[in-house]
This record gives sequence, C-alpha cells and structure tokens, in this order.
Amino acid sequence: MIKIFNTGNVVEQLPSETIIKKNGQITIRIQFRDKKGALVNLNESTIKVRFINGNHILEKQAKVESDYSANFLVNSNDIVGSDNIEIEFLIKDLKGDVDKFPSGNKQRIRIVPILNSDEKEEVGYIDFGQLSLKDNSTPEEPTKKVNIQENKTENELIIKSQVNYNSSQVIQEMQAIYGERKVNISWYAQYAIRDSSGKIIDWGPAIRKIVSESDATTNVSYGKGVKILLGGGSYPVETSINNINTSNLSIEGLGYGLTNIVTNIDDGSGLFKVECLDTGHLNYFRLADLTLSGNRKNAVGVYVKKASVCTFSRIRIRDFANHGMYLEEVYDSYFYGVMFTGNGKMSKDNNPANSNHALYIYNGPYDNSNRLIFISCHFEANYGSHVYSNSKGNSRRNSQLKFIGCKFHGLDPDNLANCPNTPHVYLDADLCSFESSTFFQCNNDFIVVNGVRNKLISSDFNNSIGHLIKIIGDSAYTTIIGCTGNHWGQDKKAIEDISSGENFLSSYFTGYAKKIAWGNKIIGEDGGRLAIWFNMYRSNLKYQLLGNSPSFSITMGSDGFDVQGAAASGESNSVIALNSLLSVNLNRIRASKPVQLIPIPANEAIPNNAFFVDSSDNNKLKFKDNAGVIRTVNLK
Repeated sequence: MIKIFNTGNVVEQLPSETIIKKNGQITIRIQFRDKKGALVNLNESTIKVRFINGNHILEKQAKVESDYSANFLVNSNDIVGSDNIEIEFLIKDLKGDVDKFPSGNKQRIRIVPILNSDEKEEVGYIDFGQLSLKDNSTPEEPTKKVNIQENKTENELIIKSQVNYNSSQVIQEMQAIYGERKVNISWYAQYAIRDSSGKIIDWGPAIRKIVSESDATTNVSYGKGVKILLGGGSYPVETSINNINTSNLSIEGLGYGLTNIVTNIDDGSGLFKVECLDTGHLNYFRLADLTLSGNRKNAVGVYVKKASVCTFSRIRIRDFANHGMYLEEVYDSYFYGVMFTGNGKMSKDNNPANSNHALYIYNGPYDNSNRLIFISCHFEANYGSHVYSNSKGNSRRNSQLKFIGCKFHGLDPDNLANCPNTPHVYLDADLCSFESSTFFQCNNDFIVVNGVRNKLISSDFNNSIGHLIKIIGDSAYTTIIGCTGNHWGQDKKAIEDISSGENFLSSYFTGYAKKIAWGNKIIGEDGGRLAIWFNMYRSNLKYQLLGNSPSFSITMGSDGFDVQGAAASGESNSVIALNSLLSVNLNRIRASKPVQLIPIPANEAIPNNAFFVDSSDNNKLKFKDNAGVIRTVNLK
C-alpha cells in the first residue's frame, strides 16, 4: 500500500488474496481515502465496481464490511481472454452523492492476465497501489511541492514511481523513489503460507522475508533498516518472527482494534523475537499501533533480549499463556500506552517465581535491564503478576524502572479469590519508582519490594487480601510519599516491613477499624526511622493529632528521638508514651495531662541533666546533673 500525496481520491488494498486461479474466485478487500488522505466512512453507502476492458464494461456490487472497508469478488471468467482490465469504484452515499475512486489519472488499479495461462494454474493477479500515468493522458502541471527527498514535485513522483513489486530489491527501490525505506506487507503476500483454497493462513514467512532484506546492521545504531506497514484487518501468524536481530526496524499498524496479529503458536517461543545475536545490543526497534493476540496458547507476545532505545507505542498484548512481554538486558527504552490483558499463567505449585506474567523483566547472566520508562500503561485481568522483575541472574540488578500514570487491575473484581495468588507487582530491583498509579483488587500483596532506594509516590491502593505494600530482603531506603490506600487483608498490616534495612514512610492509609497498621519494625526498632505525618493535621501553625483518642507510642532507637515544636497535645485525652529514655528532647510539648515517666533503674546510660524515676529506689523521682551526680528530687 503506497500513500499517495495530493492525487485526489485513492483506493488501498487491505490484506486479502491477489492471485486468481482457473475456475476460481477471490475476495479483494479495500478501503478508500479522500483527497485529504482521510479514510472514507462507508456507513450506509453503496459501492459499484466497474471492470473496464476497452469499450466493454462489467459492473458488480461491492459489499460494505465495516465503516471503513469493503470487499468484492473477482472470478477467473472475468479475466480469461482479456487484456489489462482497469477497475474503478463509484460510491453513493446516503444523500445520493456519487464519488469516483480513484479520481483523476494518477492511480491505476488493474487486473493483469498471466501469459500462457493454459499451462498454468494462475490466470491473473490484482495490481494494487502502483502509481503511473494512464495511456494517452496529459500530466497536470505541478503546482505544489511535496515533502519528500530533495523536494521532488508531485509530477516527478508519478513519473518515477514505476516500482516493480516482484523485485528482490523493492525496499531499495522505495528508498530511491520516496526517500524512505518502507514497505507494505501486502507486497510480500507471495511469501505467505496459504491453504488449499488460496487463503493466507500464515503471514510469518512474509514478515521474515522483509526483515531479511532490510539491510540493517546487527548491533550498532547505524544501518538503514525498514518500516513495515500493516493495514487494517486480521493477520494470522503461525510461525515465530524470530529473525529480528538488526537495528532500525519498525513494524506499524493502524491502531489496536484496527490491525490485529493473531497466533496459535504453542511451543513457548515469541510471536516477535527481537534479539541481538552479536556482541553489544541492537538499537531502535519499534512496534506501534497493533493488537497481538495469543489465544491463551504457550507463546510470548514480544520477546526482547540485548536491545536498547526501543519504543513500544499503543500496542495491546493479550491472551498469551506464557509471558505477555519478556525483557532481558534491555535498557533506555520507552513504553507508551501499552495494554496487557489476559496474559501469564500460574505454575502448578502456585509459586510466582515459577509462573508466567504479563510483563517479565530479567537482568540476564551478564548485564541488567535498566531505565525502562512505562507511561500510561494498562495492566488488567492477567493470570500472573502484572509486573515481575527478577534480578537473580547476576550481581548487576535491574534498576530505574519507572511506571508513571499506570493502572494495575485484578482479574475478577467481584471475587478476589478468583484472582491469581501473586502480587500485582514483584519488584526485585533498585532505584525504581511508581508515580501517580492505581492498584485495584488483588488476591495477594499489591506490591512486594526487594531492593534499595525504590519510591512509591502519589499512588493509591484499594482492596487487597494481603498487604498493600510489603518490603522484604535487604531492602533499604524505600520511600513512600503521598500514597493512600483502603481495605487490605484482615489482621494484616497496610505496610509490612520485614526487611533488614531502614525505610522511610510518609503516607496515609485507612482500612479496617481505621487504624494505622505499622509494626514495631517500621516504627523505629533497631534505629529505623518513621516520618510521622499520617493521621495529623495542621492548625494555627501547629501539628496536632486527629481523633478522640489519638494515642501513639514510640520505641526509641540507640540514636534517640527528638520531638520539637509538635504541639502534640491534641484532644484532652491524648497520651504520649516514651517507652525508653535515650537522648529524648521534649521541646515545647504542651500536654493537658501530666507527662508519665516510666520507672527505670539508675545507671550510667541515663544522660546528664535528666529527670527519671528510679525503679531501684521505690520509684523516687531523681535528677542527674551535669556532673553526673544523681540526686533525689523533693517536691513540696
């Protein structure tokens, strides 16, 4: 399919048969564009097809199959004994207006008889999209420059557009004429696999053929590459596109819902396998405006290994029982509006580590996956984790995975028990962030964090059987800022921190009985710190506790605890209990009830200039002065 600039109404062929055989017929699928290049809406239109052979005209009726596509039949009897037959279309809309396609004299659509057809099975073929001047026609004077290589005029484009689509150098011819290396998959239909009726059942060989002719390089950023264009419709692909090992390759459709690639591959291989087979990484692979459907078979939708600066835009990956997308040693790549639905499968032992997931990110045996940016991606109703990052391949851990404005939704919102028993996100990686994202319905913990310096920012968590956030392993410096959440597992904590590191939390979660579910580990055991800004409000430049009885306790670490200017008296029945007395500075604390000092034995650990209640001396109030001398305080 060639995009025609400024030539009036044009006709484009959609994926369909092109070869006409003896005593047979084929269905040709088409779409129409007006002089501005916009698709023509065929709703409630009638389409007449005219086969013109000299002075003889045969008319047929085309069938409208969707708002923007139609089809018509060509019989072998329409061809035999004829010279070239030209085709034109008359579209009559609901108002009765009639438009001719193609208009003017600059696109030629032909049925071409095959010579010596008595000795061959094929009697002719459809020649769509070839640009040329009709015989005995006078070219219009060029009035407008078009934006192509070297500012060629429209008329020059027409004269030089004699592309031989059967040439083995079609990609190079396209570059010479248009200044851009792009091909339509329909030009390679002869390489596709057909069934006995001539219907295409596997476009895989055709795509692999284009890739093999792309003249790109294996592991560096240069190389000419090629853009493969797919029109609207459904493309069956039953053999893996497994030879994408070159840079600068782009595969683009018209949009998900419009261009669909459907497969029944069931051997665990990738529908698209992108892998550098040389040293280094391949670059600049692009996949855009497509839907990939796996029919719940054991295949990977997109498999990418040793690649960088790749782009995945507006694609939907659905119903792959293996991983929806597998990334290994991939870096500096971008994912815009990618939708993952119905992918993955839990293992028989129900172990997430042995299962398949919607998005699987692996560091590989030598390098890692890093700086992958996911923007406005949608993960819903998958059969494994939505995102599973595994950094066990080597010491270079996955890092800098960023999810911005993404949605993570469960499989069955009405019954969480029917959702897969795996976290929505298992993050075995460092320096990652989830920002302004939403998490819904989970039959496990929403997110499990195992790494350092990861951040959850301004995200919301709602309705989980497990924890909202679980921090494990050697995780350290996890920061949770401005997050909110509701309804986590009964008798569980909103945030479960069983890690050995120190983490920083600053968020507000509500749930069962509306209690903050922090464990001692988070509150400050072993020197951990907690930024306490939840369940408080600011009034008259003072921070005060909320609620009728907002008591809380603080377990002190070895480095002490400092409360300054908190004005934390709150309601009249508020209590602040200090469970140990190690370098505690009470600065401007105003309490409406007495401060209670818990008795402790006198010893050297008591700091100078401190009051304490001596449990070893009948709980007497004592004071240790600046010289370390302890005296009993007599209150009269």
